[in-house]
Amino acid sequence: MFAFLLEIWRDFFKNTPQEGRNRQDFRLPAIMPIVVYNGPSSWPVPINFKEIINLYQHFGEYLVDFKYALIDIHRYTEEDLKKFSRLIAVVFHLDQAKDEEDLIDRLKQWIGVVKSLGRDEYRQLVPWLRIIAYGMEENREKLEQYLTNPEEVESMISFTEEEIKKKHQRLKLEAKLEVAQALLSDGMDYEKVKKLTGLTDEELKAIKH
Repeated sequence: MFAFLLEIWRDFFKNTPQEGRNRQDFRLPAIMPIVVYNGPSSWPVPINFKEIINLYQHFGEYLVDFKYALIDIHRYTEEDLKKFSRLIAVVFHLDQAKDEEDLIDRLKQWIGVVKSLGRDEYRQLVPWLRIIAYGMEENREKLEQYLTNPEEVESMISFTEEEIKKKHQRLKLEAKLEVAQALLSDGMDYEKVKKLTGLTDEELKAIKH
């Protein structure tokens, strides 16, 4: 499994333009490993990766480690498995999202299913919901409150949509300010820069020479 994770990250890194890889905020994508097991006996392999490494107890937190979600078919009732099948459908659909807006739109399609999940099933979905909230560290506490309860998924979506909108507005403003800075540095008239960029006097104060 570790080899599969590395291959996915290697492929992502290789296919990211050099400019993107050199950015300080460059991050590898989050991957949550899931194992579906239907063997006749109990799952024989440790769920924590480091436990397959010899003498792992002696190295503490310094060994590479991750934990995967195990769905052991024979441990669940038929009703449980029906719930899991819905959960897996939700996860696979979310995993195909192209960006955060697409992820939100896809989650909206499954609100009814998400709200009907039991606590155990919902906990399996939480890592994907955290991906939606990635990069919103200043609101992490509020988001975590939403994530604890499947009934709060609609509130989480509304809150996250608003935060995404604010982020896009901020990035758009930053891009305009960069353009304005370059134009002013090249000697363009202030009023012309203001007209071209659509920035206000207040917004231009920070960069006006």
